[in-house]
Amino acid sequence: MRVREGRNVGSLKQETGRKLMKYIAHRGVCLEETENTLAALEKGASYGAYAVECDPQFTGDGAAILFHDTDLNRMADDPRK
Repeated sequence: MRVREGRNVGSLKQETGRKLMKYIAHRGVCLEETENTLAALEKGASYGAYAVECDPQFTGDGAAILFHDTDLNRMADDPRK
């Protein structure tokens, strides 16, 4: 069952009267927003996700970031680490 905008898991449970599995927003809602951004995490919460999964890590200079990969290739077409 796909959760559509404006409907959350709690309302779907009330409508169907069934137990529903718990949805976890993977890197937020990364198909609609850029992954691991505040917008993606907030969208997951607005859809009624039980939890959101994100990828915290530290850069070489110690800054805390949310980023899945170890380099910038996939997201920015840049081979730097």
